[in-house]
Amino acid sequence: MRVTDLCPSPHIEALDLGDRIGDERVFVIAKVEKREVGSDKVMKGVVLFKDFERGFVLNKTNSRTIAALFGSDCKDWIGKKIALYRSETAFQGKTVPCVRVRDKRIDKE
Repeated sequence: MRVTDLCPSPHIEALDLGDRIGDERVFVIAKVEKREVGSDKVMKGVVLFKDFERGFVLNKTNSRTIAALFGSDCKDWIGKKIALYRSETAFQGKTVPCVRVRDKRIDKE
């Protein structure tokens, strides 16, 4: 059992991808929608995947990476594979784990 199973979040966290920086998982995009997220109940884009129950909350960096791969119309993202990887970023003066999108296309198998 992983620690993320003990206190589950509705959204993907860095630990869902692995324990080390650079660990990645490949997902197939099933849907993109806007949802209220966080304690502030802010409307943000959320990517939902086939065969994975947690959504991926988009930020500018990740949404632009996906748009560069598949176009700016989110409906064109459906059925496409993306690799999410564990990284780090600066937030409020600290280095914290984050999730990023690999900037490469993954061919269908």
